[in-house]
Amino acid sequence: MLKIQALDPLFFRDGKPFTMGEDAGAESMFPPVPSVFYGALRTLYFSEHPELFMYIKENKLFNTDADSTKYFHLRGAFLEEFGEPLFPLPYDCVNPDGEEGTAYLLQLEPNELISSRTLPMVLRSPIEGQVENMDGAVMTLGTFLEYLHGQSTMFGYKEVADSIVKESKTGIGLNQDRRSTEDGKLYRLSMVRMEPKHEYQKQSSPLSFVLDYDRLTLPAQGVMRLGGEGRLASFEQVEPFVIPAPALSGNRFKLYFATPSFFRRGWLPKWIDPHTLTGEYKGIGLKLLSVAAGKYVPIGGFDMNKTRPKTRRRAVPAGSVYYFEYENGSSEEVIALFHNQNISEWNYQYGFGLTYVGGIAD
Repeated sequence: MLKIQALDPLFFRDGKPFTMGEDAGAESMFPPVPSVFYGALRTLYFSEHPELFMYIKENKLFNTDADSTKYFHLRGAFLEEFGEPLFPLPYDCVNPDGEEGTAYLLQLEPNELISSRTLPMVLRSPIEGQVENMDGAVMTLGTFLEYLHGQSTMFGYKEVADSIVKESKTGIGLNQDRRSTEDGKLYRLSMVRMEPKHEYQKQSSPLSFVLDYDRLTLPAQGVMRLGGEGRLASFEQVEPFVIPAPALSGNRFKLYFATPSFFRRGWLPKWIDPHTLTGEYKGIGLKLLSVAAGKYVPIGGFDMNKTRPKTRRRAVPAGSVYYFEYENGSSEEVIALFHNQNISEWNYQYGFGLTYVGGIAD
């Protein structure tokens, strides 16, 4: 695994369009989507091996046939604090109104509601009163393992916003031919400094990123460019952490998405029939019972070869949870197919759709 520590304030474009002169500012998405790191690691690799990067033909850049990153696989990208990875708070955990730092696991119950599109089961709050999902909240590895293994129904969490500081940067577009500023090209960027927001937290370790990847050879340590404007970050190889799969009881399980995932049917995987909510995934028959998902995340990017923005797609956000029942096969097969696997239907090699199997209490 690779640990990345920011040396500068960082900028990660969100999914909204931005053109100098037409838009006043661009907001930063934090944490960034995995594809940001995929591109950063390829750039780092080619900075060490420029002869394998590109050749020029008719004033255009093309990848060489010797591109050894074609099999590079980024499994996932995680935040880390105090040397411990952090995971987005699952959407089947809710926070009571007025109670900070504690989330409660929703309970799976038969669905008695009448609707045109009804899931077999619903998730209900175990406590009275108003509850809400906590976007931007994370749990530590230890708490996440308790969640996956069904060892608790109450979890502590923290908000990422408390560990970063947002800063504004104002700039102006330049005319490269005249080497002068362009009229009407004033813009503002929302930068992110990865350090504790509050004074009493100043002595704590700053946030960092940890990347799980394979099929790419990188230096043991060094300095790299990361995010918009090529800001500096240091990196070093670290020991990988392990997330053991739970022992499933019965034939029910849930899939937790640690990174955003693309599905051809929006929120529904292509291997689940939208009418019967049943399907088959690599030989195992499955029935979708319930879903706890957040608002979709628009994800795009920039195509360096075609020198144009990529098509924006809607992704199911990290932290989403899908409840299933398997009708044939075994729990061992379920673990092998889904646990620590990327099941996104687009760009899975970029780190999208990283899933972990969780148990469901009887």
